[in-house]
Amino acid sequence: MLRRSPNQTSEEPEVTAYPAVEQITPFGQKTLIQEIWQKFRRNRQALFGSVVLSIIVCTILFGPLVYATPINKIDFAQSSLPPSWEHPFGTNDLGQDILARMLYGGRISIAVGILALPYLTC
Repeated sequence: MLRRSPNQTSEEPEVTAYPAVEQITPFGQKTLIQEIWQKFRRNRQALFGSVVLSIIVCTILFGPLVYATPINKIDFAQSSLPPSWEHPFGTNDLGQDILARMLYGGRISIAVGILALPYLTC
C-alpha cells in the first residue's frame, strides 16, 4: 500500500508493506473443507452417486460427438423400431432416434440446472 506523509516533499511515495494475514491451523486440526472431504470419502453411497452422476453428465456432454445422429430427421419408414445396433434405444412414431433426442434433451436439462443455480442460492 502506498502512503505519502504530509511532510514528505520528494516525488517518491513512502512504501509501507503490510504482511499478508495467513490462516494458521494448529497441528492436527483440519479445516472445514478437509473435514467435509473426509466425511464424503467415507460415505460409499455418496461416492457411488457422484460417480454415476459424473458418467451421466459426461455422456450427455460428449455423447453427441460420438453418436452424431440428427435429432429432427423424420423417417416414416423407420417408425417405432425396437432397439437395434443402428438405433440403440429404438425410434419413435416419427422415425426419430430416441437416443439422439435423449442426449440433446439432457444437454438442455443441464443448461437449465446451471442457469437456475444462482437463483436458488440467493
